[in-house]
Amino acid sequence: MLLNILLLIIGQVTGSTAVIAIRASTLNPVVLASLRLLIAAVALTPLYLRESARLGRTRREMAFAARMSLLPGLFLAVHFVSWNYGARASVAANASLIVNLMPVAMPFIIYGMTREVITLREIVGTVIAIVGVMVLAGGDIRLNGSTVAGDLICFGSMVFFSLYMGLARRNDREPSLWLYIVPVYWFTGLVTLCAGAVAITLGRSVSPRQHRPSPAS
Repeated sequence: MLLNILLLIIGQVTGSTAVIAIRASTLNPVVLASLRLLIAAVALTPLYLRESARLGRTRREMAFAARMSLLPGLFLAVHFVSWNYGARASVAANASLIVNLMPVAMPFIIYGMTREVITLREIVGTVIAIVGVMVLAGGDIRLNGSTVAGDLICFGSMVFFSLYMGLARRNDREPSLWLYIVPVYWFTGLVTLCAGAVAITLGRSVSPRQHRPSPAS
């Protein structure tokens, strides 16, 4: 019980300070996304293997779970990459507030996917969460033209994360969380790693070359 509480606190702290670390990093946003996901995948793989062995998973079942991770993985990849771009193009308060509006979008996305109606308890929890985020970020929010692009990117990032969570709700067939989340992280991390390599290569190929001025005739 204490370990679970400690892990929850660590998760909350790292999640709430992620925007600061993203803005301080100088890594390519796509590469940054891939590193975050692959580190998480490596760290959680022992739990995946333990649960697979405990439940006697066959290769066919593991392959099916891997296929189920493709679409959620793509949504998660877009979320992480756009979040890295948006957090740097906006101010921290705006970015945090917008991406944490996910509880507002989730009921509509879940209803569209599963026809599941949100309960009163979930509505109350959503309202409390949104009010809390607005109180924490309210004093630092800036609405001006210089942050519009970043704010829109953060909004799109929030939508894709909501879609990812909605698919997780719809695909809730695995007996253990690790059997679902670890293949998703591996797939998303590898996809963003390849995309990051392409982005860096293209960035170098289109960068302006330095030309020496021609001597006067």
